[in-house]
Amino acid sequence: MLSALTRTLIEVTQFQSAISRYSGMNLARLMRVFTIGAVLLCVLTARAAGDAEYDAGVRDLDAGDYAAALKAFGLSAREGNSDAQYQLGIIYMDGLGVRSNAEEAAYWFRKAAQNGHMASQFEIGHCFATGSGVQQDSRIAAEWYWRAAEQGDPDAAFYLARMYRDGVGMKVDIEKARYYFRQASEAGLPEATDELSALPAPAPKVAKASTRKSGKGRR
Repeated sequence: MLSALTRTLIEVTQFQSAISRYSGMNLARLMRVFTIGAVLLCVLTARAAGDAEYDAGVRDLDAGDYAAALKAFGLSAREGNSDAQYQLGIIYMDGLGVRSNAEEAAYWFRKAAQNGHMASQFEIGHCFATGSGVQQDSRIAAEWYWRAAEQGDPDAAFYLARMYRDGVGMKVDIEKARYYFRQASEAGLPEATDELSALPAPAPKVAKASTRKSGKGRR
């Protein structure tokens, strides 16, 4: 996997190559291109710094240095790194080196979830389902579970299936429950397999009676 610095250098090189193709443009347009380039360089530099801080946070977390991990993940999270935002949520939820803070955990889970982070979508869904750090809301919980399940999270699929089965935050829909229990089961969750087998069998499809026009008048 390419390092953050290597990715940044590649992208800057690509930008420089693009600039060389426009050496004949007028000054105003050239200045606009350079302004865009400067902004791009700042963004890429910040992203590289955020990635580096995240990597440092992982090392600190593995070493059990929670204070250092919290600082590194915090710097990275504020640069928009969704993995770091998720890790902050875990640290605050589990109280790793800090006092457990469900509201702070939910804040960071939601930030990462809004950036498309699958595990965070499950976690913020669970926060809304249980009222941990946020006001309990089954409909919002189902929405986040659905987003995570659509990305392939088996736990989200399992909890979403139970909500469809029990009519929590939505109308009962056994077929959708079956669909998501099956998704979780195929991903390896044995409890989903048990729940799937406990569902009532699908109603047999009733074949429509064929209607034939009267032959009256035909020769």
